[in-house]
Amino acid sequence: MKSSKTIYILLGIAGGTAIAYYISRLFRKPVPVLKIGLVTDVHWADQPTAQSRYYRDADEKLLSFINEMNEFLPDFIIECGDFIDSLWDETEWDYIVKVFNSFEGEKYHVMGNHGGFNRPEWLKKTGYAASYYSFDKNGFHFIVLDAHYNELGTGYPDSLDKSYIPPFELSWLEEDLKKTSFPTIVFIHHRLDGTGIHFVKNASSVREIFENSGKVAAVFQGHNHLSDERTINNIKYYTIEAMVDGAFPTNSFAEILLYRDGTVAVKRKIY
Repeated sequence: MKSSKTIYILLGIAGGTAIAYYISRLFRKPVPVLKIGLVTDVHWADQPTAQSRYYRDADEKLLSFINEMNEFLPDFIIECGDFIDSLWDETEWDYIVKVFNSFEGEKYHVMGNHGGFNRPEWLKKTGYAASYYSFDKNGFHFIVLDAHYNELGTGYPDSLDKSYIPPFELSWLEEDLKKTSFPTIVFIHHRLDGTGIHFVKNASSVREIFENSGKVAAVFQGHNHLSDERTINNIKYYTIEAMVDGAFPTNSFAEILLYRDGTVAVKRKIY
């Protein structure tokens, strides 16, 4: 039989080990369950620089992004619209998508306004059944929206400040959110967090669906080429700076980390 002194020593060692374990857990850096690489407004075109837009540098910038992503090893990458600069040009698309596809993992596309005026061809190139869609990964739900419509969804917007999420897409969005139990991340080209020329005309209706679901954690968007971050009714809206602006090696993209508790961390890479 062990002496009481020995028992106390063993208990002390066990207790110290337990305390050390719990202290280490308190200070342990959380590990993301998902990593995402995001780029927006690449605007590739074989044409001269116009103001801040360095069209012919966009392929080098995108390749630089891909090289960093092959080091970062995200679960997927996504381009958030305006992948090419023209209304639609198959040659432009085929050229720049080869660069994008050099990433060694999953890849997704979002409909923009540039490159968005031939939805049937865009769908053929991307392989999607629709220009708005959703998918699940590692306990998160992802929604991609398309605001490149007129009010009724019967055609394209007739001006920059008249982009809508049409009624049939709103209905789809509401039903899609009802079906998921996962925290949700939304990707869209046009902005949803305000009013004005770069914002979806019926953005408030879209936000109401987000808020009523109680599931949307964050929205990622582009379109007006600026970095911005807003919070509306506990939902984060991140606007990512355009890749096309500035001469190479100037660049812009984002690394997104998602955690088990639904926390979203965004590292903007602007240089």
